[in-house]
Amino acid sequence: MSPRPGHAHGGLLFGTAAAKARRSRKRPHHGPGKDQGAVTAEFAVALPAVLLLLAMLLAGAAAGITQLRVEEAARAGARALARGEGSATVEGIARRLAGETATAAVSGQGEWLDVTVSAKVGGPFGAVIPWTLTAKASARTEAPDGSAAPNPRSPGLGGSVDFLALGGFVESGEGGTWRKESSARLPGSGGAVA
Repeated sequence: MSPRPGHAHGGLLFGTAAAKARRSRKRPHHGPGKDQGAVTAEFAVALPAVLLLLAMLLAGAAAGITQLRVEEAARAGARALARGEGSATVEGIARRLAGETATAAVSGQGEWLDVTVSAKVGGPFGAVIPWTLTAKASARTEAPDGSAAPNPRSPGLGGSVDFLALGGFVESGEGGTWRKESSARLPGSGGAVA
């Protein structure tokens, strides 16, 4: 004989009795108070990762801005050499454009004069990661009478310099060829990073 719906058979409930038994069991409480601890724990785990990512983005932005300023200072220094300015003027231009901690070096022999500007990345992340960024601009010179270029360390260069610095490639221009180099150094790395 088969059991009728709603009656017990060997300890098993069938039909409406089984449904009532399932409804009457205590269910766990799923209120807002129970999940708050889990949300707080997840937030505590995710927050440091988000803050680290934000710090890296800000440090990268500060380095990018510093590199742009250093490159502009090198170009402006080379333009000053083209006008016949001395190395003291080039140093002043570099500090004005790339920041007070920037240094500029004027070098070169023969036809080419080089202006190299270096500066540390500023801001709160510059102290944590002491990056030194460098840009170099070169200008080919000719004295008006066709003789060798004057000494770049002299107060007035005389002669004429045609200059144009372009990033990442070389272009021939009227009166010469122009070069530009950029690099970044990390302390203790022993080499250029970028």
